[in-house]
Amino acid sequence: MQQACDLTDGTQELYVEDAGGQSYGDSICSQEESNGWSPETSPGPIAVQAQQQVSANASASAAASQAQQLQQAQEALSSDVATLENDSSALNNDKSLSQDVTSMQNDYATEQKDYQTEQSDWVQLLWRDF
Repeated sequence: MQQACDLTDGTQELYVEDAGGQSYGDSICSQEESNGWSPETSPGPIAVQAQQQVSANASASAAASQAQQLQQAQEALSSDVATLENDSSALNNDKSLSQDVTSMQNDYATEQKDYQTEQSDWVQLLWRDF
């Protein structure tokens, strides 16, 4: 709805709104102006009330939209927290990394032992050749 006109006859107010292309509202306004009504110099009480209603509706709509966005953000956050908890639990129960590190340490110790054996064998081979 949009304001078509806000008219007065000096004692009364005629406030016209039109929801379409303003043709009906403009027609009514023109007809009443020819009948002696004149445009208000400042918004009359009905026009002020209508503007307040539009403002209140816009505020309510904005608040509802903001509440919906907040709810969606809270739901997304809740889902993300649940995913993180599941991932954390899986990581806490996943011993493969520590097992791999232990295996690497054992392999390294075996390689060190093999290297020492090779060094010892080499030294013995050199002493035998003398």
